[in-house]
Formats: sequence, structure tokens, C-alpha cells
Amino acid sequence: PFLIPANWFRLQEQKLLYMAEQEGYRALWANELMTARALYFHVLLDRELDRKIAEADAFLQQALIMVRNRETLGGLPPGTSRELEVRSLALREDRRSLAVLLAEEQNSLTYVMGMPVTTELELDTLAIPDLTQLEPLDYADFEYRMVSSSPETRQFDFFVAAATYVRREVIYSFLGTTSMSRGAGGGVFDGLPMQDGLGFGTAASMRIVSAQQSLLRAQQQGVKETLKRHLNLLVQSYNMDIENYSNLQRRIELTRLTEEQLLRNLRIGQEVNILSLVEASRNRIQAQISFLGIQYRFLLNEDKLARLIFHGDYTL
Repeated sequence: PFLIPANWFRLQEQKLLYMAEQEGYRALWANELMTARALYFHVLLDRELDRKIAEADAFLQQALIMVRNRETLGGLPPGTSRELEVRSLALREDRRSLAVLLAEEQNSLTYVMGMPVTTELELDTLAIPDLTQLEPLDYADFEYRMVSSSPETRQFDFFVAAATYVRREVIYSFLGTTSMSRGAGGGVFDGLPMQDGLGFGTAASMRIVSAQQSLLRAQQQGVKETLKRHLNLLVQSYNMDIENYSNLQRRIELTRLTEEQLLRNLRIGQEVNILSLVEASRNRIQAQISFLGIQYRFLLNEDKLARLIFHGDYTL
């Protein structure tokens, strides 16, 4: 059959479309890996949040015991301890809600890793670097590598090349991302292209024909601009967290000192405003949650950057 020149074009067309499909599998694999890693980070974050909430509740329980003792001895009006008890009960409700969320996240993680849902995961903790020692990122340092290594843009190079050899219109279905990985990394890759070409739904598709080469180039440029926009947002978020890190460290220290001072005054019998004690506990846990958010957002942004430029675990 290859003695017929028309079949030579057909062979080259199929070769280029095969290479485009390889890039599609590469993007799909990277998105699934990023999904699993993001779930892993979220499980670690929520476990740490649970520990911090338990510490806050333990602090309130200490204060509650002392306030009730003073109520019994007549040192405080009856009912003074109610605000502390209400706050303690609210924290316990938060822990129960967090336990449900953790179970759901762990189930999702086992699912995306191909394990039975009943599998008990033992997750290693991660060492989070001191962000005050890190330098801000520069967008220009990553733009070229991101665009040149992106399988989403490289696919279009093969589409344009294949369009030269196409004699009749070809409908190409994208792999995209599976339903499980939708929204991973803030949804950076959800639209590049849309899900889901694995037979679980109507696949996103593209018409490849020589007359539409300019359209393919325009679509490729749209993909590049989308990636650039997400890289720019990632760099801004990363740099903002570095700037805020020291402030949050100081907030945690100040709220800790306030809590300890109020508890010490209560212990030695001094007059303490109970609402101030409740507010101090609330400020402490809010500062801790914000600090944990920065730490784990750093891990997520670092991983998202590695996905964008295909570095580290994303190297093939």
C-alpha cells in the first residue's frame, strides 16, 4: 500500500497524531499525580488543624475548671463559666466535622492511588522549610520552561504539523483529565482541554484539517496565555506568603503570651474578664490556622510549580 503516494501522507499524519496522544497521556499522568499529592497535603494539613483545635480545647478546659471552682467559692457570679463552655463545645463540634472531612479526604486519596477504600493509610509528615530563608520567585525565570515543556501546548505543535498531511477532516478526542483530578492545583489544568476523553463521558474534541491551521495556532496561543496567567498567580501567592510568614509567626507568639497571662492571672485569683479569655483563645487558634495555611499552601504552590515546568517528581 505504501507504493501509493497518498498513503505516505496518511502514515505521517497518523505518526503525528500518535505523538500528540503521547503528550495527552503525559498531561493526564501529571494531573493525576498532582491530584494525589494535593490530597496528601490536605490530609496532613487537616490532621495538624485537628491537633491545634484539641490544644485550644485543652486550654479552655483548664480555664473552665478554675472558673467553676471560683463560682463555687463565690469568687465569681454564677453562670460566668458559660461562655467558656460554649466555646469549648463549639471546638468539639469543629473537631467532629474535621474528622468527617479527614475520612473523606483519605478515602479520596486511597481511591486515586488505586487502593481499596478500607485501606488504612500511614502518611509520613513533611518537613516544612522556614519561609523567611527563601527568596521570592521571579515569573520570568519560569515562563519559557513552562511553555516549552507543557504537553498541552506541545500537542498543538503536532496538530498543526498533522494538518499539513490531512486529506480529509480528522476528529481528535482529548484525554484531558479524569473526574477525580478536576480542580487539582486550583483548577489550573481543567480547561486544557476539558474532560474527559477516557470513555466516561463526552470527550472534548477538535477538528484537524489543513484549512484550520491558523485556528489551531490561535487555540494553542490561548492555552499558553492560560498557563501564563496561572503561573503569574502562583508566583504572586508564593511571594505574598513569604512576606506574611514573619508576621504570622509574631501573631502566634503574641496570642500565646496573652493566653498564658490570662490563665496565670486566673490561677492566682486575680480578676479576669471571661470574654477576654474566650477572645484570646479565638485569636490564638485563628493565628495558628492562618500559619498552617501558609505552610501547606507553600507545599501546594511548590508542587504546582513543579507540575507547570515538569520538574522533580513530574520529570519523565
